[in-house]
Amino acid sequence: MTTSRTGENKRAFTLVEVLVAVLILAVGMMGVIRAYITLANGIIASGFTVDASYLLKDKMADLEKEAIENLGLPPGSRGGVFADDYSHFSWKADTSDVMIESDKDKPESKKIKPKKLMKESLTQTAISVMTGGAKSARSLSLYTYLEKYTE
Repeated sequence: MTTSRTGENKRAFTLVEVLVAVLILAVGMMGVIRAYITLANGIIASGFTVDASYLLKDKMADLEKEAIENLGLPPGSRGGVFADDYSHFSWKADTSDVMIESDKDKPESKKIKPKKLMKESLTQTAISVMTGGAKSARSLSLYTYLEKYTE
């Protein structure tokens, strides 16, 4: 607060007070903008997770159907790109044989008794859904085990 030559009291802000107030507002706004950017990135990531989960379930159902029709999945890799609205997503499935322990040492009540199980009676299938380029690549993976049968 300053006093004029006439002795009147005038209420006014000094330049330093204004600069300090602007600085405090700028720091506060930077925090708000940073929080907004973090929120936007979280929304994008959750959107990817929802879409990728849907696509993983869909592809898993396709592979399980194929395993039932063909009495199992052959070991190996396969992949592709989804169609229509999800063309920016690709998928990859890796299938490998898994050995299980022998039933001969188990009591009769705990033995596996489906159809005819093969020696290597399970396949592990790892399915991944990917999107994005080198900098923004994202992926979601799912593992499942499927039985193989003989006729």
